[in-house]
Amino acid sequence: MTSKEDMRYFVPHRVQNIILREYLSRIEETYPLPKTEIKTQNCYPVLKELLADKKIKKIYFYSLEMLPKDNLEVLSNLYERVLEGMTIIFCVEDITLNENSLLGFKEDLHIMQITNRV
Repeated sequence: MTSKEDMRYFVPHRVQNIILREYLSRIEETYPLPKTEIKTQNCYPVLKELLADKKIKKIYFYSLEMLPKDNLEVLSNLYERVLEGMTIIFCVEDITLNENSLLGFKEDLHIMQITNRV
């Protein structure tokens, strides 16, 4: 979840929480206490912490909108962790990013950029 208002639209924590909870319930996964990214310009300390923890195998994002598009260091770390076996799930878009889907994800992201959805 995020408090960042630099996304295209702001979604209150309560709504993000509902979407995450319903998504995880639908796929029969446990709903852990969510981590919330703090509001700082182009700084993602919580995501960096999650990516650094090698025990974490999955990260659920509320939306693709939450990706740090302007922070190449964090994006590179995310990419590397996916290559190491981590799974990233974007609940609103219902997109799963893993080793096998990296190429498809790049294509999906490109299409979303073209259609102005990111």
